[in-house]
Amino acid sequence: MLGGGLFSLLDDRAGNIAVWLYPVAVTPALLVVVIPGILAVIQGRRTMELGRPDGRVPAVTGAAVGAAFVVIDLLMFILG
Repeated sequence: MLGGGLFSLLDDRAGNIAVWLYPVAVTPALLVVVIPGILAVIQGRRTMELGRPDGRVPAVTGAAVGAAFVVIDLLMFILG
């Protein structure tokens, strides 16, 4: 949603989007999803280091959600 909004804000041509516009529009969208995933991994690992094995759940979930979003975003860019 955020990346699509930036696409339409920065370029009014339909279908023919400049290459430089992809990183400009996708970077904020990636940060919105990846930063919470990174924080979940950090906090989950910290919890495991303190002796609570149930900290693995948020760590794995955060890593999986962040990685899935990056892969989906890259596939959308590659496949058009």
